[in-house]
Amino acid sequence: MRLKSLEISGFKSFGKTVRLILDKPIVGIVGPNGSGKSNVVEAIRFALGEQSIKSLRGGTSTDMLFRPGNGGRGAVMASVTLTFDNSDGVFRIPQLDAGSGISFEEIVVRREIDSEGVQKYSINGTVVRMRDIVELIGSVNIGSSGHHIISQGEADRFLFSSQKERRILLEEALGLKLYHIKIAETERKLQKSNESLREAKLLQKEIEPHLKFLTKQVQKIHEADEIRKRLAEQSGYYRVYTANLVQAWQGWVEGQTQSKKDSLVQIQSEKQAISLELSRMPVITDDAVEQNDFIQKIEVHQLQATEIVKKITRIEYDTEQTEKQIRTLQSKSALLQKQPEKPTHIRVEIMNDLIATLNQLFEKMKLVTIVTEYQLFITRANQTLSEYTNRLHPEIDHAQIESIKNEIGQLTDTLDSNRVSLGSFQRDLAVILEEKKSLEVAKSLSESNKREARKREYELGQKLAEYDIQIRSIQSDILRTEESLVVCEDFLAECVIEFSELDALVGDMQIHPEQIPEIQITTKPELDTAMRSVSQLRRDIERSKIRLEELGIISAPDILLEHTSATDRYEFLSREITDSESTITQLQPLLAELRNTVKTEFTTGIQAVNTEFSRFFTAMFGGGSAVVTVVDITKKKKKSEGEPEESVVDESDQSEVEQGIDINVKIPNKKAGDLSILSGGERSLTSIALLFALSQVNPPPFIVLDETDAALDESNSRRYGQLIGQLSSLSQILVVTHNRETMSHCDVLYGVTLGQDSASQVFGVRFDEAVQYAK
Repeated sequence: MRLKSLEISGFKSFGKTVRLILDKPIVGIVGPNGSGKSNVVEAIRFALGEQSIKSLRGGTSTDMLFRPGNGGRGAVMASVTLTFDNSDGVFRIPQLDAGSGISFEEIVVRREIDSEGVQKYSINGTVVRMRDIVELIGSVNIGSSGHHIISQGEADRFLFSSQKERRILLEEALGLKLYHIKIAETERKLQKSNESLREAKLLQKEIEPHLKFLTKQVQKIHEADEIRKRLAEQSGYYRVYTANLVQAWQGWVEGQTQSKKDSLVQIQSEKQAISLELSRMPVITDDAVEQNDFIQKIEVHQLQATEIVKKITRIEYDTEQTEKQIRTLQSKSALLQKQPEKPTHIRVEIMNDLIATLNQLFEKMKLVTIVTEYQLFITRANQTLSEYTNRLHPEIDHAQIESIKNEIGQLTDTLDSNRVSLGSFQRDLAVILEEKKSLEVAKSLSESNKREARKREYELGQKLAEYDIQIRSIQSDILRTEESLVVCEDFLAECVIEFSELDALVGDMQIHPEQIPEIQITTKPELDTAMRSVSQLRRDIERSKIRLEELGIISAPDILLEHTSATDRYEFLSREITDSESTITQLQPLLAELRNTVKTEFTTGIQAVNTEFSRFFTAMFGGGSAVVTVVDITKKKKKSEGEPEESVVDESDQSEVEQGIDINVKIPNKKAGDLSILSGGERSLTSIALLFALSQVNPPPFIVLDETDAALDESNSRRYGQLIGQLSSLSQILVVTHNRETMSHCDVLYGVTLGQDSASQVFGVRFDEAVQYAK
């Protein structure tokens, strides 16, 4: 048995918990009218997910809760629990795993509703969605159409449904519900994917122009970065190049200036020499007065020279005396530091030296022509004798030695002073003698010499004029080089301003060049070449600056951030489009396959239904025939608000075509006619035959028949009972009935009665146990 038990608590007339054990093929539910028999059927509908309160004979959801007739407190919650046998794993949840069954041996489906109308579904104690319940029961051919639950008055519902509704009921009975669920889900996914695709394309199309604009801006930013980088390289190169240039320029100017100044000094010195020579040239004259003047001047120069010679002689004498005194004192000091005793041979050597010195002095004395030299000789002889005496009679006297040293120091100072005076007198003497010589030369010049002198004087004058020209030229050159230095300083000032502007443009991107050619400036053309290079560098930098201004990038970080955001959004939409297209590509063949499967299964099912329908119809009516056929129906265009009308297909109509089900029956001994002309009993038998046929083609786990035999006479009731017996071989039968014939085919009977509190109570009787008990 598939349905093992039914538990009802607080639902409608069931105020207390009632549990029905459904472990027999045919279970009957009997009881008087109003006892709550049909509430058992509605409880099953409720548990299986019925959403229509009207179908459950209620006005609001709270009508599902028990309300006692005496005005007492009702139930705060209603629940219905169905327990199914799943030992063969037939139950499935397609959304979770379409290829394998649920592993639980029992499936417990429970639905609850409280007084606030809040509902809860659960499977085996786990809260689930109502959709999960629908899919679960759909896997065992139980659907919301209720073909497996036929209530009183609904037996002929199939007959009087529209052609489209019949098709839906028939497809559900054939077990195509899951396919339709999958088709509906696939269509929703396909529709959602199409909508997502359309929306993504619209959004992508919407942001594409702005993204293109931002992309161009980003390209400009990247180009600006490249330009800044290039500008940084140019700036670094320009800085080092100009620094080297300024250094070389200044070095060249300073070198040129110093060279010119040196040349100027040399030329001025040469000019001074020429001027001196010109100043010393005698005045060329022919008169006696001039000659007498020369003679007087010469005599004056002679007298001056004689005086200076005397002074020089005196100083030389004093110098020699001083030097001798120094030597004497040095010798005396040396002797005082020696031992008192001297060997005899030393005294002999000293004597010999003295004799040699005296001889030299005697020879010198023969040459002396003036008294001064004679006096000098006598002085030297005395000094020699004194030295000899000191050398023969040395005595050590330290105080005397110290005194001698002091005296030597004083004499040395005197000697230095004499030498300075001697140099001055010698220079004065040279000048006087030169002037005297010039006067003598001038005096002795002949007429020819006078012409030569005049010629020399002219040449010297020309040289002086040339020197003046050269001096002025050099001074002009010096001025120009100094002006060049000013130009260099101005150039450096311009470079500093340019560096400041470049710093503002490149920021921290300064790049120091690895190699800079060394700049050497030794000539003006070399400076011009270097300046042309500077001009080229400036032009390159200016082009970069102009291009940077043309790009006009103001807020690069904001643009980059906005571009990144727009790009991410565009790429996300591209992925959405790709995913949607991929999903559509996958869903379209899947949808076509599902529809083809439904079509194939439906066609095969119609054939099987017709076979069983004919068999059950013949059994019910003792003959005749019955068949269901597939017809095409079309949706007419709406003329006003409301549902579309259905009609037979007109080939000229281009409206959407669907399929519906038509039923054709022929009752024995009657002409074939429309279903509407059948009697109530005939309609019930036809409906029961069709429902039984559906149950045989795709048997549900259970069938609930709620007083479907109420309109049958005794003979038809017997046939009805026999057919129930046949159905129970494939499906569990739960039948609500007043018919004794039907009761006779049940294995278990549950009686439903009302208690004093208006609550339904249930009592069960098993026929096999009752028979044993009766025996």
